[in-house]
Amino acid sequence: MAGWHPPSSPTAPARGIWTLKLSYQRPENGEQVILALATAAAALPTVAAAAPLPTWYGSYVWEENVGRHGGDAPGEGIVAFRTYTLRLGPSAGATGCLLTGEGFQLYERLQCTATPEMDSVVIKYYNFRNAGPYAMGAPLFRMTRTNHGLVTRLQALRPGSDLTRTTGRLFRPAR
Repeated sequence: MAGWHPPSSPTAPARGIWTLKLSYQRPENGEQVILALATAAAALPTVAAAAPLPTWYGSYVWEENVGRHGGDAPGEGIVAFRTYTLRLGPSAGATGCLLTGEGFQLYERLQCTATPEMDSVVIKYYNFRNAGPYAMGAPLFRMTRTNHGLVTRLQALRPGSDLTRTTGRLFRPAR
């Protein structure tokens, strides 16, 4: 008879140990054979947990240089910038995540969601009406804490210039 036998006797294994017992009778001599397999829950590998979202609360800023515009020579014209500000936490609205973009040919205010994953947080677009510049739930970017600082990997959010890298130290904590 196969089955799980709970540790109920005084000689039962310690808590957290599961024992699977299988038994059968040998047809040639009627002898009962019992096979037992014990596993310790504590010995199983564990998956590292993501940092809780409150450890990411605060404001982050990315100032993107989108190059020179105007003028007759390469050194003339204005240098244009775009500034993205990410706010995470209860003060950032209903979803706890707000991304604003302002600057050269840009004015955006995007509701978003923040999902922690290991040493990272994934910022996704959120719009109840499923309207806007991105698909609902589209990952805009990922920020990862490393020994060298905060590293951002842009996804659906695209830079304003072809010269801007899509991975690197883009966002920084606001002071």
